[in-house]
Amino acid sequence: MEIINKTAKYRTRMKAVPRYHADWMDSEYKKYADIYIKNFKDGIKHNRFDIEPLKENTIKQKTRKGYRKPESPLFGLENEPRTLYNSQQIRKLKNGYKVYTSWKKHYKADLDLRHMMNVHEYGCIIKRGKTLIRIPARPVKKLAYEKTLRDIAKTPKGKDIKAGLAMYIMKGRLDYLQRLTKVNQMMAERILG
Repeated sequence: MEIINKTAKYRTRMKAVPRYHADWMDSEYKKYADIYIKNFKDGIKHNRFDIEPLKENTIKQKTRKGYRKPESPLFGLENEPRTLYNSQQIRKLKNGYKVYTSWKKHYKADLDLRHMMNVHEYGCIIKRGKTLIRIPARPVKKLAYEKTLRDIAKTPKGKDIKAGLAMYIMKGRLDYLQRLTKVNQMMAERILG
């Protein structure tokens, strides 16, 4: 009789596993998207990616216009939502989150942010009359993504989750999973600042 009761408990707990795992994974995906956007913005704001600096004339122009960090490439106006600095958006999907570059028009240029980001990410040469303007590649999206992958590597691994789920199924204990989630949240808060 005791074996039947244990089996019934295991089955009941196993039915609940997808809910616990899905909730945990959803929070993980959201955290990863938030970390990416933070890395993207911090990399631009504090020039952490060591991208090619602006030319002296561009810095003087930005200084005259009153920009807060005229020497930082791609920074622009921090509080304007239609700038490259604020171009990365998060969208909730059925099974996670997607980070994408906004389709909104840039606050000054007649170009949407998605295309403008590609110009800066890969670089280009623009011809204006007889003058050629070279925009160097400043791959901040790629560098932010690489930094995000390094940050993710510091969080608890799949083995820990598997052990927590097994402990829940076999012994009915959620404390290990809850502790993992708490550690994960603390790591995210430390990374996100």
